[in-house]
Amino acid sequence: GKSGNGSQARPWDLQTALRHPASVRPGDTIWLRGGVYSPRLPYAPGFRSYLTGDPKAPIIVRQYPGERATLIETIGYTGTDQQVVLSIWGYHTWFWGFEITNTNATRKIDVAGSNPTPAELPMASAVDVVGGDIKLINLIIHDTRGGLALWTSATNAEAYGCIVYNNGWVGSDGGQGPGIYCQNRRGVGRLRDNIVFNQFSPGIFGFTVNSFLRNISLERNIVFNNAHMAADTTKDTGAQVLFGGGTRIENLRILDNCFYQALDLHGPVIRTDYGAISNSDVVFAGNYIAGGSGGGNNLVSATRFDSLVFSNNTLYSTNGFLINLEPRPGFAVDRNVYYGNANRNFGLTTTNGTSQSDFAEWQTTLGFDVQGNYFQDATP
Repeated sequence: GKSGNGSQARPWDLQTALRHPASVRPGDTIWLRGGVYSPRLPYAPGFRSYLTGDPKAPIIVRQYPGERATLIETIGYTGTDQQVVLSIWGYHTWFWGFEITNTNATRKIDVAGSNPTPAELPMASAVDVVGGDIKLINLIIHDTRGGLALWTSATNAEAYGCIVYNNGWVGSDGGQGPGIYCQNRRGVGRLRDNIVFNQFSPGIFGFTVNSFLRNISLERNIVFNNAHMAADTTKDTGAQVLFGGGTRIENLRILDNCFYQALDLHGPVIRTDYGAISNSDVVFAGNYIAGGSGGGNNLVSATRFDSLVFSNNTLYSTNGFLINLEPRPGFAVDRNVYYGNANRNFGLTTTNGTSQSDFAEWQTTLGFDVQGNYFQDATP
C-alpha cells in the first residue's frame, strides 16, 4: 500500500510504485507479484506511470517469476474521460511480461465511430504510450477496447514479443478497435515479433490525419484474422495491416512478417496508402502475405509512394488480385513469388486510374520481378 516502502515485506500498491517514488533509481526493477491489479477509485482513469530511467539504465516493471500479474480497468468507473488501463508518461522504462485486460463484456453498441464515450461503451483500452524510449516486452493484451497505442510523442517506442488478441467492439458502422495503433515523428517506432489476431478492426493500424507516420518498422510479426469478426464474409473486410489517413508516410519498413486472413474472404490484407496523397520510402522485404482478396481487392496495395522496394516476398491469393503499385521508374520490385489464379492480378495505378496486367506484362513492360515467379492455381 501507500504506507509501504517497496520492499518484499512492505510492498507498494501499483499506482504508488508507478508514480516514481524517490527510492526508485535508473536500473531498478519493480516486480509485480501475482494477482489482479485494479485502480481503487471509481473516478480514476486507470494506472499512470511516471517512472523515468536513464538511456543506459532503464527502470523495469516486470512480472515476478512463476507468478501471474493481471492489470484490469477501474471497476465501476464513473468518469467522463476515456479509460486506459495503463498510461505511460515517463521515459526510459520497460514493461515486461504481464497481462492487461478488461472485465466488462460489452461488445456491441448502437453507436458509430471509433471513440464512443465511457457511458456508451464501458470498456477500457489497454495501453497508451505517451513518453519516450518505452519498451513493451512480452505483454499479453486481450479483450479491451483497443490494444496498444503508440502516440506521436512516444519517441523510440518498441513493442516486442507481445500477444495481442480479441480487442475491439461492434458499432453501428462495423468493427472498431485495433490491436496496435501507431504514430511516430522522431526516432524509430518498432513493432517486432508480436502475434496480433482476432481484433474487430485492423491488427496493426498506423493512422493519423494531423500527426506523423515517420520511421516505423514492422519486423517478424504474425498478424491474422483481424478486421472481419463483425463483417459478413461476402462483404469486404478491413485490412490486417493499414497505414495512412491523410498525412505523408515516410520511411516505413515491413520486414519478414507473416500476414494472413481466410482464403475465402473479400478484402485487402495490407494497405500502406490509405487516404494518403504522397508517400516516400517504403520497403517490403521477406514477407509472407496470404488471404482472400476477392471483390476486386488487392492482397497488397502500396500506391502513392515516391520510392519503393518490394523484394523477396511471397503472395498467395486465389480469389482476388495480388498487388497494386504505381509504374514509377526506379521502383525496386524483384525476386518475389506469387501464387494466384488466371486473372490479371497485377494492378497499376496512375492519374488515369487503375489497369490490370498479367505477370508477363508486369515483367516485360515495367521491368518488375525479372527474377520473380508466378504460379497459377498452385499452392506453396
